[in-house]
Amino acid sequence: MEIHNHPFDIRKCIVNVENIIRSLFIKKNLELIIEIDTNVPQLLVADEIKYKQIIINLLSNAVKFTEFGYVKMSLKYVVENETKQLVSAIKDTGIGIDEDGMTKFFLPFSQINPSTTRQFGGAGLGLLICRKLAEMMKGKISVNSEIGAGSTFTFVISANSYQADPLAKNERKVQIRNMIPVAGMNILIAEDNVFNQVITSKMLEKSGYKHMIANDGLEAVKKAKETHFNIVLMDMQMPNMDGVAASIEILNNYKNSSIIPPVIIGCSANAMQNDIEKCLNAGMKDFLAKPFTLDDLRSVMIKWTKNDDPN
Repeated sequence: MEIHNHPFDIRKCIVNVENIIRSLFIKKNLELIIEIDTNVPQLLVADEIKYKQIIINLLSNAVKFTEFGYVKMSLKYVVENETKQLVSAIKDTGIGIDEDGMTKFFLPFSQINPSTTRQFGGAGLGLLICRKLAEMMKGKISVNSEIGAGSTFTFVISANSYQADPLAKNERKVQIRNMIPVAGMNILIAEDNVFNQVITSKMLEKSGYKHMIANDGLEAVKKAKETHFNIVLMDMQMPNMDGVAASIEILNNYKNSSIIPPVIIGCSANAMQNDIEKCLNAGMKDFLAKPFTLDDLRSVMIKWTKNDDPN
């Protein structure tokens, strides 16, 4: 995964983030407060997609552990030793984290404590992915928290203003490939994580694809029997039936049919060679490593929809 720095409107970016996660706040009757310092430039040079992924993940995590009150996101622009930094802080009025929990928070499948996990669910891979993305952007994420008083996650990256970055002005002139979706394509998102469902749905909508959602492998098999899909974005780890078993069953249902089976694309944060081989051995055609960007998704969709024959 590469970093693609380009100029983007930070305020429009935050509005887009708000639109994506608004439903999570409405569902829990929480207030979302957004404060952007007046000294934050309108146009910043950074990887907008990865920045957005981190912010959405931190906000959704704050909502998960907050039952009452608010979540506040504040942005400021700081210059230290000629280094210009965008500082984004996510503060919540949630349950808070003890000192031991803070040391574990960015570990894979970290859980604050068993009772908290039963009530709210674990932090999962989300914060680990955030930390890795931040490091790729030459940034960092830190947390301050107190039990019963909420938490504040601070995400810092280097980001020049567009006017001050001559290299970015040249990059602005580069033409983006025109990637138009094939008309009539129907996509199934097989994914148990609501946050990932929302993000992938928004990406497909932005690219012009019709889609449906299955919440686990069994539901994916059921929906694939009821409706013909051209492509299935199959999460590898789901309850009731995992992505490998669901893919095998979906493809088996097409063995004695004249209808072309769907192209199944495996999706997982585990991108080791043996994970990819499991996907391909189950009959999947391709693999997307999570978290994937809009460009990643568009590229694989165009790859498998540019011809009538998906083989």
